[in-house]
Amino acid sequence: MTATAIKDAISDLAKNVISTGFYEKIKVSGGTKTSTIEAIDKDKQVILKAETLNPVDGWSGEFGLANLGLLNSIVNDPEFAHKDSKLELVYTEREGVDVPTEMHYTNKSNSFINYRFLAKNMVPDQPKYMEPGWDVKIKPSKSNIQQFNWAAGSLGSYEQYFIPKTVDGWCHVRKSKAKWEIHTLVFKRV
Repeated sequence: MTATAIKDAISDLAKNVISTGFYEKIKVSGGTKTSTIEAIDKDKQVILKAETLNPVDGWSGEFGLANLGLLNSIVNDPEFAHKDSKLELVYTEREGVDVPTEMHYTNKSNSFINYRFLAKNMVPDQPKYMEPGWDVKIKPSKSNIQQFNWAAGSLGSYEQYFIPKTVDGWCHVRKSKAKWEIHTLVFKRV
């Protein structure tokens, strides 16, 4: 198990999932090819289903994350990224699989926080989600995502909706406030 992989995964969860404030509990399924993260908000309006590109070393079986504010506090510790700060997982065998039950965080100043994971039976059932058949599927590069975030941040302050469209094999994302005010971001070749 590499602490760096777990630190990276937890940092990504804090930045991209916990920060939204939508979710109270998150379900994690660790596998040999990928790790799956699922959540649903309490009103059952916002659904998250994500997979990591590679399995997160140390995440095995199914378990849950609750008390997300504490997890976010761990990640936001100024010493979290320091090489002397440590994350250690404690495992318990459940249904023949060793699953993480606790995470011990010690920063370089030797401050200690114990975070407990939820057993899988304590995680709310996740909806079965059938992905619609999309006309175009893209895998944007990091620079494409940064460009999209820039456009969403700058143009999103006065126009909250966008329209994806393909033009000559390129994916364009258009934001328009009015017919005379159209902004187009050329996003990715399809």
